[in-house]
Parts: sequence; C-alpha cells; structure tokens
Amino acid sequence: MRREWEPEDLIAHWTLLARDWELVGNKSGVTRVGFSAILKYFEIEGRFPEYAAEVPDHAVSYVAEQVGVDAALFTKYEFSSRSATYHRAQVRAELGFRECSEADQAGLAAWLSAEVSPTESRRERLRDAVLARCRGERLEPPTSARLSRLVNSAVRQFEQRFCEVTEQRLGAADGVVARLEELIGGAEGDPEAAAGGGERFLSELKSDPGALGTETFRREVAKLERVRALGLPKDLFEGWTDKLVISWRERAARLYPSDLAASPRGVRLTLLAALCHARTTEITDSLVELLIQLVLKIDTRAEKRVEKELIGDLKRVAGKTGHPGHARPCLVGRRNRVRVGLQEVRVVVVESDDRVAPAVPRPGDWHVEKGRVCIYSQVKSPSASEVASMIEGLLRHLTSAEVDRQYTDTHGASLAGHAFSHLLGFRLLPRDKNLPKAKLYRPEAGSVDAWPALAPVLSGRAIDWDLIAQQYDQMVRYATALRLGTAESEQVLRRFTRGGGPKHPTYQAIEELGRVIRTIFICEYGSSYELRREIHEGLQVVENWNSGNTDLHYGKGGDLTGPDREHAEVSMLALHLLQASLVHLNTALVQIVLSGPEWAARMTDADRRALSPLFWTHVNLYGKFALHMSTRLDLDALLAAARPASQTPAATTFADTAVAGPPRPQ
Repeated sequence: MRREWEPEDLIAHWTLLARDWELVGNKSGVTRVGFSAILKYFEIEGRFPEYAAEVPDHAVSYVAEQVGVDAALFTKYEFSSRSATYHRAQVRAELGFRECSEADQAGLAAWLSAEVSPTESRRERLRDAVLARCRGERLEPPTSARLSRLVNSAVRQFEQRFCEVTEQRLGAADGVVARLEELIGGAEGDPEAAAGGGERFLSELKSDPGALGTETFRREVAKLERVRALGLPKDLFEGWTDKLVISWRERAARLYPSDLAASPRGVRLTLLAALCHARTTEITDSLVELLIQLVLKIDTRAEKRVEKELIGDLKRVAGKTGHPGHARPCLVGRRNRVRVGLQEVRVVVVESDDRVAPAVPRPGDWHVEKGRVCIYSQVKSPSASEVASMIEGLLRHLTSAEVDRQYTDTHGASLAGHAFSHLLGFRLLPRDKNLPKAKLYRPEAGSVDAWPALAPVLSGRAIDWDLIAQQYDQMVRYATALRLGTAESEQVLRRFTRGGGPKHPTYQAIEELGRVIRTIFICEYGSSYELRREIHEGLQVVENWNSGNTDLHYGKGGDLTGPDREHAEVSMLALHLLQASLVHLNTALVQIVLSGPEWAARMTDADRRALSPLFWTHVNLYGKFALHMSTRLDLDALLAAARPASQTPAATTFADTAVAGPPRPQ
C-alpha cells in the first residue's frame, strides 16, 4: 500500500460509513482503532495487514480521529491474538470473503502457471496477479510467506513445461541438439574444432560489435553465418511471447559455460536456444546499423574533403587568408520568459520603492530599472505550466525582498493564476492580450439589467459563491501546502488539470475564485492609466534582462546543451553570474564617470532616473579574450581618484549598494 495519502484520498477511502460504525459497535481502546484500521485496509487492498507498520501513519491518524482513540494505541494491536482472529472473521463475513484453503492455493498455482507465467516472469507482478484473482473470487489471500511459495511453485511448473516443449522441438531437428551442446564443450585443446564453435564462439556470440569499421562489419557477418549454421527450427518458439524468449536470452547471457553445463539438460538447451535465436535477430539489426553508419562516415569524409578544398580557395584573397565573420545568433525573448533551445527561463519581477543614493549631491533621488528588479529565474521545459513557474518563483526566490505583486504576460494570466495569487497574498498584474475579449462576471443571478452600460462585456452567468464556500477549506489547504513547500506548484496544478474526465471540484472552485479576481482586475485595468503604465514598465525590466541574455549567451546557437537538466541549469546560472558581473562593473564605471565635475553640471534629475547599469555596447562579445588571472581591476583606486574631496561618504556608496541591492528606506 502506498505510504502517502492526500486529504481528499483519506476522505474517499478511509472514512467510516454507517455500516462500518455498526461493526465497530462498543469496541474500545486498542481493539476499537485496530478493528477500524484493518476493516478499511481490507476494503482497499483485499487482504489483511500482517503487522502495524503496513498501515500508513496518515491513515491510522485519520481513522483514530474518527473513532476517538489515540493513534499511538494502534501499535499495541496484536495481529496474532484471538481478538484479531475474531475481527478478521467479522470482516470476511461482512464483505463476503472466505479463507483460502490448500485446494484453493493449488488451483491458484495452476492458473498462474498456465495463464500468467507465459507473459510475465517478474515475481512481484505474479504476486499482484494472485491478489487480484483472490479478490475477484472473494478469497482472503494467503500470507506473504505462503504467497511467495505459491508463486515459486507456479514458476517452476511453467518453466518445466516450457523446457519440455523446447527440447522436444529441438530433438525433431537433425543435429541441432549436438551443435548446441558443443557451444559449452568443444574438443580438447581446440575449442573451435567442434561444429558448434565451442566456448570461444559462445563468448563472441554474447559480445556486442566493436568500434565502427569495415573489420567490425566483417566479424559481425561471420558471426551471423555461424549462428545460422546451428540450424535452429523456425517454429522453435512459436506460441511463446517474445518477452519470454528475451528473458531467457538475458538469463543465458549472464551465465558462464560451467554454469550452463551444470544446469539440467532441458534448461541448458532452452537457454542456449533462446540465446542463439535472439542473437540472430540482434546481429542482423546491428549489421544494418553498422552499414548505415559506414556509409554515413564515408559520405562525411568525402564532404569534409570537398569543403576543405572549397574553403581554402575562398580564403585566398590577394595572397592572404582571412577569418570569416562571426554570426550572432540570439535568443527569442517574449515578455517575462526567454526561450533557449528546448528550455525556457522563467523570471520573476518585483517592484521596490527603495532608492539608491546619488553619486553626486543633486536634489531628488534616482533609482535603477524604475524601482523593479529581476530576483529569480528557473529553467523549465516549454510544456511546463506558466502559472506553476510563476508561483514557484514568488514563493522560492530566496531573497529578502518583500514581494507583493507579479508582472506577467498572457500565458501567466489564467484563472488558476489569479486565484492562487490571491490566496497566497500576491497581486497578479498581467499584460493580457486577451483582455479585449474578456467578460465581466456578474456577482449574483438576476442582475442582468443592473449595469446597462456594461451589457456588451458582461458574461451570461453569475459567480457561483456556494461552490467557493464549499471548497474554501480545500483551496486554503492547497495554498498553505504551496507556501510551506510540502507540495510543488507543478504537481498541484497537474493533479487538477489532467484530462480524461470531469474537473476536480476543488479546481472548479479555484477557477470560480479566479473569475472573481480577474473581473476585479479588468475593472481596475480599464479605469487606471497608472496601473497600465506600471504593468508595462514592470515587464520592460524583463525585456531588458532578456536582451542581455540574447547577446551574452550565443554559444551553440543559444541552446542550453548538455546530457541532462543539471547541465542546462549550470549553463543558465553561469549566464546569470556573467550578467551580474557585468552590472557590477558597469555600476562602478558609471560612478567613476559621474564623479567628474563636468558631468555633475550637465546631468539633470531626469537623466539620472534614466540611467541603468545593464548595458553592454562597450563589451567585446566575440573574438579573443585576454585573461590575466594574477591581476584585477583596481576600481577602488579609480573611484578614490575621481571622487571630489568635499563629497560625503554617504554619497559614495553607489557601487556597493547597487550590487547588493537597494537599501531599505529609513
């Protein structure tokens, strides 16, 4: 039984119903909680638990809370006591089950051997099949030990029958049995003298092709001819599944020749025949693949040779060669995400009213990026939910910033996004291209004529407040789980939005709450010019951030390469570090320039508000980079030289403050 249970699953499967309470009766203490737990466990699993730890802790706590008993008492329930035996009899009688007799176990073993073992060899799957069969026939399954013996008995019966049929078919073919036997026992002193090829050929038969080349191809052709020379009957495994033959082939490949020789004759011949039969197909497939790769290799070599000659001719200009220009591929930025190959980098933008101290004593104050800054990004697949990524960034940004709003584009402006943002205490401010087509939902039914001027944009249905009230506790439970980190936003949304049936009631309520919040937002958005400008400015911060990524991350066509997700994340973190270093250096350079008296007289307050440390036109993005690892830029000395003597220390902290983050207002 699974160990983790969601609250709605506990309610659906572990709640005691009216008939259950009649069975619980006047039981008390340990017997009360023990009987209730094994009753619900049997209804779910079709068998009784053999010890207390088999019942999940969450389920025990839920059942104990219903019967009014301390959950810790369940550990004292004796499963081998006379009371437990009586309890199991009560449950069997109530649910219409009976105990499994010796005759029932023999019948289950025969059924398992004849019907299931030909298509399934894994013990745990066979065990599950027996449990399902018992449930269908209203039988209490055997204990774990007896069930294991039953499965092993069924497997032995089937293998014996399979080996007998295979040996009989091999015996009908002239000389095949002798050639198979020779694979594990060649002539003395000459393991290849026997017709079957001996142990050396058996070892070669198990091996895969070597490095790509014509010699490898020839060896594989010779191997195929020798295995075909064994003369296995074409109908050797007719009537058996490929899965069964492959399992015996893998079993034979793991055994040494001495192990095969020590096996019973029927088992040995079946193993060798399965190995040779399967390897015939595998070697044929590998030959086709080798041939394709050889042709491709020849073609590639010829193409490179021609290209080299043509490029050499093109480079010869007036007796010297030059380097072709570098192409500058770019990333495709779109509002609050940047698409990189098959990955997406999602960013979170927050608004801050903090200001950075001016570098020169001028009236007023200035700030960087309109008071908004990117504080979080994550690598996600293009198919991942935009809403889930947004929520994850709002809750897991790991900074001291107090986030109260999130700017997003159309993809993050879903009903679920509005609802969860409201429940989590954030304000979702999207720049939604679908707003002209959006409808306003009426607060109550029968209010069609209450707002005649809004008739063209009013929806035909009203908000279902009863649904929100019914599912409110569940919505708060999921929002709390997201905030505490006990559930990931992607998992929660996937649980609600998976197809194949009606929507989950809680998700219906979340959408209904989203309609309420979205209706309020549309009204504010349409009536407030300041709000529309704020949203536009917030998203422009991300556009500028993405523009920096566009030029800085140009290798491999802008793709995040690597064998797994970890490599992609490392590449993206390296890009963030590079951009942060650029901003740090630019901040110091801007301060040096603005410390001069000639700029102090020319810069106005509006000029200072327009400054941004995120620029890269002065950076050599392509070409040679000379790194001096033993030296560093002495920016402190340059700042000290450029700083006026009368400047106060409080006004000279721009570089440190801008890098570490804006100071808190005093």
